[in-house]
Amino acid sequence: MVLIQIIVYIISTELNPITTLYKQITANVKDKSQVQKAIESFIIFIVQNILLYLNTWAPFFIYYATSSSFRTAITRLFKNNYRIQPINTTLHNHTMTISHGNHARYPTSIGRSGVSQIYQIHILEGEGFNILHELFPYLKDKLVNEYDIRLYSLKNEARIVVNGNLLNQNLTEDMGWLGIDRFTLEIALRKELCLKYGNQVEWISNARAIQLVVDQSVNAVQGVKYRLKQHVDSQLLDIYGDFIVDCTGRNTSSIKWLKECERFKTGNPSLDSISILGCNTNLPDNNTGCYITPMRTIKTNDENSLRNLSTIAVHCVNAEYPPNDSYENLLEWAKEHLDSECNSILKSTKVCSPLVPYRRAINDRKYVELLGKKWPHNYILLGDGVCAFNPQYAQGMTHALWHARELGKIFDEHYHKLEDISYIFNRRASVITEELLAFFDNK
Repeated sequence: MVLIQIIVYIISTELNPITTLYKQITANVKDKSQVQKAIESFIIFIVQNILLYLNTWAPFFIYYATSSSFRTAITRLFKNNYRIQPINTTLHNHTMTISHGNHARYPTSIGRSGVSQIYQIHILEGEGFNILHELFPYLKDKLVNEYDIRLYSLKNEARIVVNGNLLNQNLTEDMGWLGIDRFTLEIALRKELCLKYGNQVEWISNARAIQLVVDQSVNAVQGVKYRLKQHVDSQLLDIYGDFIVDCTGRNTSSIKWLKECERFKTGNPSLDSISILGCNTNLPDNNTGCYITPMRTIKTNDENSLRNLSTIAVHCVNAEYPPNDSYENLLEWAKEHLDSECNSILKSTKVCSPLVPYRRAINDRKYVELLGKKWPHNYILLGDGVCAFNPQYAQGMTHALWHARELGKIFDEHYHKLEDISYIFNRRASVITEELLAFFDNK
């Protein structure tokens, strides 16, 4: 039995969507050097939005989430009879529980106190969407018919600007964008898995992890103590496993999200026809950007409504952060810092939820390296569990995906002892984290 907490998303590692997109964009451009810089910046943009990597050869899904809400669990998934259990929110003080050395306090807050949900951008495009459709053939129709979700055309319904260059207009082949919030997709996937695997799947939700169950004599983590949220005064419950992957995302990086907003007509038909808008920062000339993505369609009798709920993200670097005390102050700030198109959309948007600020970076990778084989032999910190980046590039998602893919490779090699996997993974994961830290300015 293997206890694994889930983190990764669903996409193909066989085909590189960035390479494909680059070929499509540059196909009709004579001077390709003009778009090279834009493509490099677009890679940063694309890893924030295209979160779809499916290791079809791996023995489990890892699902990466950015919310402080519950994590789901799957029992005896696939043929390998792995046991996957949910652990919600923060495994705070876990290294202090293990007591393998002095270490600074772990933060127990992810900076979103009182926020019920954080919506995250999703794209299911190209090969990734094909794989999802292959795994769950009827899921797309269910999303459209039951959850008011629809596919958007990346070529005709989007405006993606990187360093002043409009990228998607040069696509030679259209790409579908699934406008959906993470929670709706998670619910739909859970239902599909329950239908597909029946009593092989067990879900535990609305639970908060309290501490690890540790056996220091054998240098192992035996399980996790947790408490159901609806019974805060209840006794702790235990779940156990032989191998534990901690991917709670407690330090998850995100940018400033407006969770829900209804878009209305701006008076500019060409702008109103754009459902997806993305403009990046362009240092040193421009330190701000804005992303607007649809989550679901809505029914309304208001003729001025564009009939969709969207997520708005204001993306900032070099400490040029916008005010988050009120939407009115954000609009005033946007006049100076965002382009006219973003301003027009923001002004014609009805906000349905609070502004959610978040700025944090933390790196515990060195601590893991320092412990070496004193680290528990059956316990892995993956992605944001070990290192969270500053939010402006959203590299934390790429970080977790790379870690998940590497862990899948280790399992797929089939010749490692279970007690050695955490050490092997820590060495390889450290290289991945170091590369990302070197590539991005994480100040």
